[in-house]
Amino acid sequence: MRRRDETEPQIICLSAVIGDLNNFESWIGGRLLKRTERPVPLDEGLLLGDGRFRYLAAENREEKIEGPVVQPQYSGKNSSQDLIIPMVQWLSAEGEQVIIFRQEKGQTLGCARYLARELPHSPASDALERLPTSDPSQSSILLRDVLQYGVCFHNADLSPEERQIVEEEFRKENSQIKAIAATTTLAMGVNTPATAVIIAGLMHPLNKPYSVAEYKNLAGRAGRLGFSERGMSYLIAQDGRKEHQYWEQYVTAEPEDLRSRFLQAGTDPRSLIVRVLVAAERASGIGVSADDITEFLEESFGAFQEKRRSGSWQWNKQDLANSLSELQRFGLVEIDSEGRYRLQPLGRITGETATEVSSIVRLVACLRPLSPNDITDPVLLTAAQTTKELNEVTFPINKKSTQKEPGTWFGELRRIGIVKHVLDRLGRDTKESYEEGLRAKKAAACLLFISGREMRELESKLTQHGGSSRGAAGPIRSIAGRTCDLIPTTARVAEILHPELDFGDRIERLAVRLNLGVTGKMVELARTVGTKLGRGDYGRLEQAGLLDADSIEEADDETILRCVDDAAEKLDVVRSAAKALKQDSANKVTKTEPILEPYEQ
Repeated sequence: MRRRDETEPQIICLSAVIGDLNNFESWIGGRLLKRTERPVPLDEGLLLGDGRFRYLAAENREEKIEGPVVQPQYSGKNSSQDLIIPMVQWLSAEGEQVIIFRQEKGQTLGCARYLARELPHSPASDALERLPTSDPSQSSILLRDVLQYGVCFHNADLSPEERQIVEEEFRKENSQIKAIAATTTLAMGVNTPATAVIIAGLMHPLNKPYSVAEYKNLAGRAGRLGFSERGMSYLIAQDGRKEHQYWEQYVTAEPEDLRSRFLQAGTDPRSLIVRVLVAAERASGIGVSADDITEFLEESFGAFQEKRRSGSWQWNKQDLANSLSELQRFGLVEIDSEGRYRLQPLGRITGETATEVSSIVRLVACLRPLSPNDITDPVLLTAAQTTKELNEVTFPINKKSTQKEPGTWFGELRRIGIVKHVLDRLGRDTKESYEEGLRAKKAAACLLFISGREMRELESKLTQHGGSSRGAAGPIRSIAGRTCDLIPTTARVAEILHPELDFGDRIERLAVRLNLGVTGKMVELARTVGTKLGRGDYGRLEQAGLLDADSIEEADDETILRCVDDAAEKLDVVRSAAKALKQDSANKVTKTEPILEPYEQ
């Protein structure tokens, strides 16, 4: 569209694992630069139930079968464990590092446990010395246990600092970590290659199979540049049915072709329209006609693909009219005398933040009837749980407990003053009966996360009715982080609906707390330091009374070091933060100092 105005955008698109581009490069008017060779050759294939390796050789992709390369250790369970244990024993004896990809967090814990039992005792002492000791979760304790045997796991229940330590220690030359049992999180943008990869299972939760691209991304972690001459990827196929399926649908298959999600069935056309209007306002400063909106959408890559597939494609004008009518009804757009659509404040924030229209509509219904005094921080946190974005965040709950567990969380929210109307809205726009209680539980989890209580206590409270037997640290951090993303939008909707509201600094403070899991007392320090300290570090500093620049400056090094696991680099961070806070305080005094003497009549 910009090229029509003789403006030439400069665009670079990158992807590691991808199939056919479906002429994406033609649509943007670009060139395709594609590289298929690997810096380290990869033998990719199946580890069969009898221990044989059926694979495509790296040099020419010729099919080969070797072995048995290992003898299965039959545990009586007929599970992947029968092959994983002898494979890791063999590979580690050869000095190779291994990543075992499992489908679920619980499987990574179990895998690390049985490998710790079966492998020679060889502690990863460097990693153990670096791990934080404050604010441990259930997974933190187990991580220390298995690291005593030179193995570990990597999943979302570990804190960011713990995951970083595992990754860095695994990457070291002559690493003491022989094997990592991991979920797919380790394969997504994390530079942690191994000599060999074992993949056990290709199914996401809710029985959604991995894509070919996801599988290839896991297999591609095998082969450490500069450390190994060859990589090996073993996808476990214990029976003939899986052997045929995995070989045809994954090993020999190509990654999926590039497809636009712009026009998929789940895409809300109202959200597309609002985003078009935002772009148009930025470009021209004026409204846009319905025909202009249609023209823009018909130039999208999704429309480009549909035209190539069917020969012709046009946006459904009636669908467009219906969507525009709904946006007007909800107060997101208005139409001027010349028939041009303009964004209203609610529509502008919807488009600029890429929030779904349905989420804004729910927030309006939740917040409009309230008085400004009702809209507290906990109310904002709770209202945010009604959005589509937060509905998509998974969180453990006992779905069979239809009364007791929901009653617990609704009771807690009432106790801290969440008004009845907001609690009632948690039950709207839900598909399953348990979702109402789940929204209340997510709100409670966010409030617990910023309460200053230790993670183990949070896990105990949030799993008291079941739903998870292995802790909940990952889901707690996940819902707090995603809520942090939605809080500024939620607050802005409240300010638009109630112009007398002005949250000012309040929302930034709440966002800092949700991001780092700190109490209100630690916000100023956390603003300055950020993720250089962990949640446990902040907790210990608060317990020691080290809350501000003065208290930190007065404290000796030993006192601060006790709060930060004796880490010298963290001591420097705290000292530097105190100086920055002091300077900032001095600047604020200077800016607010009066120039004139008080007027006397």
